[in-house]
Amino acid sequence: MRRPRPTILTALVDADAVIQQHRERIAALEQEMEDKLRQTEMALSLERAKIAREQSQLTELRIELEAMRGPNGTGGDAGGGGGAPKRRWLSKLGLGR
Repeated sequence: MRRPRPTILTALVDADAVIQQHRERIAALEQEMEDKLRQTEMALSLERAKIAREQSQLTELRIELEAMRGPNGTGGDAGGGGGAPKRRWLSKLGLGR
């Protein structure tokens, strides 16, 4: 018994209408998946950019808040300066200087 040659077998398979339909369907599915992948990659890229902008804004706000606190961690001008804020309650009671 002789085996058919691969080229003949390939030609028979390529000529089959059902196989052609399946190949076309597979090619369409591959294209659809590639399109969806591109869209998803774009969405992820936009989300990463958004997160990076938000992180940058938060970093700027943190630096700004730290600058407002001053070098020793106090509120800066909010307390009235120096040691006075620590003894304000004494002056309210009439015991302060």
